[in-house]
Amino acid sequence: MLRITQNNSPDRAKSYYSTSDYYSEGQELVGVWKGKGAARLGLTGNVGREDWDALCENRHPANGETLTPRTKRERRVGYDFNFHVPKSVSILYGLTRDERILDAFRESVEATMEDIEAEMQTRVR
Repeated sequence: MLRITQNNSPDRAKSYYSTSDYYSEGQELVGVWKGKGAARLGLTGNVGREDWDALCENRHPANGETLTPRTKRERRVGYDFNFHVPKSVSILYGLTRDERILDAFRESVEATMEDIEAEMQTRVR
């Protein structure tokens, strides 16, 4: 299952990072930087708080430069893509700890994100 949420303010987007530990209770996988956008910004590995906050504030994580001319506080910061498996798959993994289940999930997320990235567009005003 895929849930897409639009983030409309830097503060709300940043609060997601700080509250995710509370909501997940340590059960969700850590986010990782992937795709062409991350590569262009030099982002690799796990998503870190400082890099996340910089992007939410429309700043380049490495040098602090403004990324786009859109600087209003109440602007579209980005989209959050959450992938979830059906409850039965979660239960099966919880009972068996079979890493093939987790591997299949990760592979499906990667393939889906590659498809999404290929169709991604932006409008410049």
